[in-house]
Amino acid sequence: MNKRNLFYIGLITFFSFLLSNTYAQKIVTGNLKDSFNKNIIGMNVRLVSGKDTLYSKSDEKGGFIFNNIRDNDFSLSIISLIYKSPFFRFSFQKDQTIMQLKSIVLRPVTTALKEVQIKGKVTPVIFKKDTIEYNALAYPVEKYARVKEILKHLPGIEIDNNGNLTFEGQSISKLRVNGKDFFSGNVTEFITQLPANIISKLQVINDYGDRANFTGIKNGVGEKMLNLVTNSNINSGTFGGVALNSGTDKRYGMNLNGNYWKDTKQISLNTSLNTASNESGITTANFLRLNYRNNIGEKIVFNGDFNYQQSHSKLSTSSSNETFNGFGTIYNNSSNLTEGNRSNYSLNSNIQYIPDESNFITASLSVQNSDVENIMTTSGIQSGVIHQMNYTNTNAISSVPIYNGSFSVSHQFKKRGRSISLDLIVNKNDNVNSQDISDKTGYISDSNALLKDSLFHRVINTDSKTLSSSLDMEYAEPIKDNMNLNMFYKFEKAKTNNTFFTDLVDLTGNKYRIDSLSNIYHTVFNTSTTGINYNYTKGKLSTKLNLALQYNLRDMTYDDRNYNISKSYFNFIPTVIFTYDFSKEKTFSFRYSANTLYPDFEKLLPIKDLRNVQISIIGNPYLSPAITHLVNFNFRVIHPNTNSILLLGLYGSATQNQIVANTVLVKDTLNSFKQENRYLNVNGTYNIGSSYNYTFPPLVIKAVKFNTSMIGGTSYSNGTIYTDNNKSFITKIIFTQQARLWVNTKNIGFDGVVDYSYNYNSYSINSSNIAPIQILQFKGSSWINILNSLNLSFDATKKINKGYQPSLIGNPLILNASIGQKLFKKYNGSVRITFTDLLNQVNNIQRNINGNSVVDTRTNFVTRYILLAFQIQIDRFNKK
Repeated sequence: MNKRNLFYIGLITFFSFLLSNTYAQKIVTGNLKDSFNKNIIGMNVRLVSGKDTLYSKSDEKGGFIFNNIRDNDFSLSIISLIYKSPFFRFSFQKDQTIMQLKSIVLRPVTTALKEVQIKGKVTPVIFKKDTIEYNALAYPVEKYARVKEILKHLPGIEIDNNGNLTFEGQSISKLRVNGKDFFSGNVTEFITQLPANIISKLQVINDYGDRANFTGIKNGVGEKMLNLVTNSNINSGTFGGVALNSGTDKRYGMNLNGNYWKDTKQISLNTSLNTASNESGITTANFLRLNYRNNIGEKIVFNGDFNYQQSHSKLSTSSSNETFNGFGTIYNNSSNLTEGNRSNYSLNSNIQYIPDESNFITASLSVQNSDVENIMTTSGIQSGVIHQMNYTNTNAISSVPIYNGSFSVSHQFKKRGRSISLDLIVNKNDNVNSQDISDKTGYISDSNALLKDSLFHRVINTDSKTLSSSLDMEYAEPIKDNMNLNMFYKFEKAKTNNTFFTDLVDLTGNKYRIDSLSNIYHTVFNTSTTGINYNYTKGKLSTKLNLALQYNLRDMTYDDRNYNISKSYFNFIPTVIFTYDFSKEKTFSFRYSANTLYPDFEKLLPIKDLRNVQISIIGNPYLSPAITHLVNFNFRVIHPNTNSILLLGLYGSATQNQIVANTVLVKDTLNSFKQENRYLNVNGTYNIGSSYNYTFPPLVIKAVKFNTSMIGGTSYSNGTIYTDNNKSFITKIIFTQQARLWVNTKNIGFDGVVDYSYNYNSYSINSSNIAPIQILQFKGSSWINILNSLNLSFDATKKINKGYQPSLIGNPLILNASIGQKLFKKYNGSVRITFTDLLNQVNNIQRNINGNSVVDTRTNFVTRYILLAFQIQIDRFNKK
């Protein structure tokens, strides 16, 4: 046999081997239907065969397909929040390569509540990849409570006084119900409208956007989103209400909200009118929101949203300021009266088009405008290094229209996991601002005797017109079933035309342009980012690695000075996310990311800004962007037998090229001092900290469950500051601790909290130490229902403050109480009288540290009042 024949025999054998392996690969097809025999679209299906785990998603006909199945035996399961998740086992017959499954009918989840009652045990929290799921049954609330009341008790979630949600320090900014977009998605609005008794689960999800939901490719760190899962598969209803109130201090208000929900069709109206009088004057706040969402045919989803807000306010504040520098300390005690009008509106629209399972198109348009008018009067006395009396009157007007458009398209190829996406965004805005500022400065002796004074009246007009655009392209390629590689490129461009004019106003009212304090300048920012993203998921392990190289080019042209400044720089921006789920009760995650902060125009403009005559600003056009490196460790565990929950967090950050102000004391024309800020880049700023949240096993006494938790944290930070061209540091130490006890039964509830916080700050300038702020706070609230219709509630807060300025200090005792009566047969109406701050002791003190200054501020407004309110609530929900 010659060599040529051997070659052909070998070649035939090789291709026969390939063909045998190719035909050994098996195919499974099937389709999903609901109990009404309708196709279920977009449902995730999982197939496990040997060591392989494959995923598919049902198309517009409910169909799904799996290729490249190696083993004869495999299991099939459905991943769903609102349907029962069936599990099947199948086997191929001998020589069978294609298996067509019978239609799989999915049943809604309707028996979960009954099963929990039979077992007598509820698991409060389950940890999943990118999701933390809370069982609403583990956190009972009053019968007519809203979702907000459940959220107050969930470990890791915090709600501030304005209803804003955070989870482990990250903002929760989007809402979905049963995994679908819900009206406007406004979290704050709907957690106060939806009743708690229709919710079975509350999920905090790491959301990566609509494109990621379609392609399955999740890049970056994502944003926190709240998903509410309803009982008995509720997916439609009519809910809302009307509330009227009137009280002391010319206080009255009205709120009307109505929502129509029929699965994907959603219409809502929310409006409110509120007026109140405080120590300074009348304050009003009016609001209107309209939202419409619906499917247009089977492939198009439209969402439109209109918002309008109008307010008038008049507030007074008093503050105490300490500023440290190389010459000593500047003390400034001041009072401020601000009266303002604000109106803004926004019109947003979005349309999504999904022609088939392989393509996703979305487009958005939005128009916004904000108009603000303020009149501010400030008076103060400076002592220490500077001895002056200051009086300032400012009339300010601003208008900011914004126009935004975006277009996004994604395509999935036949090969599972391979996709390509393109995003285009265009934005235009115009920021117009005018300030008429009049200053009177009195130079005083150590004994506060007036030596001489000075008047300075000027008008500063600014206009900043910006046109920006961005193009983002991404290609994803699967390496294996559990591994993919993404390549991306993003180009951003922003062109801004700026004018900055300062006019001097003399005693007769004539204006004169000050050329040295005015300029016309243009800026162009170009940013190119390219990189790769690697995703690996297998079993309990999930890893994401993002490597990006960013090139920035900044070009600034100054017309009046006939010169141009160009600056370019490279940034390397990596992201690493590692998650390991030991079980549904225990998980660990690590995240490293870097953020880039660009200097704003005020910090770049190299002319003197005299809007504050005591602290002038001169920008630096050579500033580089700051880069902050962030590291987070999180460990979460729930004991399956005792239901105790532990959330642990460690975090740290360090900033390169931080942009700080170099505050310099300069002589003025009257041989006194004024402060001048010039900006520069520095290193040396870092922060480390830890947090914990531990929920003890519930204590049951005579069928009453008592819940207790401990929450705390500590942080240490080192900040870099400059004063009089000398580098120095500020050290901050913060320690917080909270103990909490709460109990809710059918007719009575109690919630008690003890808070302690310690805030220490120290400057290296002249070894300046600031008295640490210590706050010990005792809070207790309770409610009781009598005969199901009468409700009494009471809460008390005792706060002990230490470390504030003597003029602001106070240790208030705040008492509130209310009595409410349910009305009508279904108790959907109520009348309530509320007594707020019975002892009139709220003091509203806040400390702010900025650079080398520490400011303690008290806001003065009426907190003691009586309010009578009438409300009708409509809650009518339907099962699917």
